[in-house]
Formats: sequence, C-alpha cells, structure tokens
Amino acid sequence: MANEEWISSAIIEALAGQDADGRIQALKHLFERPQLRKTAIAYVCKHSGNQQDGEDVFQEAIILFDRRIRQGAFNGKSTLEAYFMGIVRWHWFNECQRHREVLLGGNGPEPPAEGDPELEYLITERREQLEQLLSQLTDKCRNLLKMYQLNYSMDEIAQAMGYANSGVSKKEAFLCRKRFQALLKTRPEIWSDLILKK
Repeated sequence: MANEEWISSAIIEALAGQDADGRIQALKHLFERPQLRKTAIAYVCKHSGNQQDGEDVFQEAIILFDRRIRQGAFNGKSTLEAYFMGIVRWHWFNECQRHREVLLGGNGPEPPAEGDPELEYLITERREQLEQLLSQLTDKCRNLLKMYQLNYSMDEIAQAMGYANSGVSKKEAFLCRKRFQALLKTRPEIWSDLILKK
C-alpha cells in the first residue's frame, strides 16, 4: 500500500512537473498498467460498448487524466485509479450521448454520480464545446436533431417541422447527423482545445 502511494505521488509529481522525460515515463507507466486498461475496457463493454470502444476510451482517458493532473485539478480525495475510472465513466457517458448509443431500457452508462467537482467541470466543458459545434448547423437542423435526441417519432418530427411525411423527416435526420459528423471531423481544434491544452 505504501509503495502504491509512493507510485501515485511520483506519477502526480512527474505529470505536473516540467521534466518532459519524467512526464513521458509517467504516462508510459499508466498506459502499460494492465489492470487499469482491463478495468476501463470492462466498464465500457459492460455499458453497451465493445473492446475497441474500450481501448479508445482508455487512451482518451489517459490524455484527459494527464491534462487534469497538469491543471492541478486532482484534489487527492480518492486514489489515482478511482480518479482515472471517474474520467473513463464521464468520457464514455459523453461518447454514448454524442453518438446516441444509449438505448432506452438498455444497459448504457448512467451519468456518473454528482458531487465530484473535479469531474463535473469536465462534462460542463464538453457540453459547451458540443453546443459550439451545434451552433454551426442551421436552426432547422439543430431543432430536428434535438427532437431526434428526445426520441420523437419520425411522424412527430415531420408534423412539427412541416415535412410531407416520416420518410422525408428520416432523410433529413440522416442528412443533419451527417452534417454534424462532418463538423466533428473538420474542426479538430475544438476538441484539441478541450482535451490537450493545459
């Protein structure tokens, strides 16, 4: 246990410090911890994801974890592993929300418990960035996507949006989702601001 505490404090010191080699070694240590990877992947697989999703979330969580430590956001109320898994949970929840993978009545992830200010601002930041991207769509597209996200039927969307029938609303929903996906791909600086900047 004492050894684990020493490792945790050494990781925090290396990530928060100015020594680039020390930071790289600390990140490598985290990246190569099989139990940390296994736990993150297991969580994602248990909550409507697959092995590749889990691997992606693990890698993204390492980046977010590094950033949070460098910002001094870790307050030491939990272990580094628990803090890391909190980031995994928030990140996977956001990914599911963004890609509409949370199914009604399914086993998608629940929003992580409230009360951890270290992680609450992470989801707030993500929402703000998502809103910034959404604001680049037309009003009609934004409204359609909001209705789609709220599980309105295609008939209800057609009626509310003034489309001829559910087939047209289905086509428009597809096109709006494609436009939003294109925005995500062509504006990586928004996500790099959120994830990579100190």
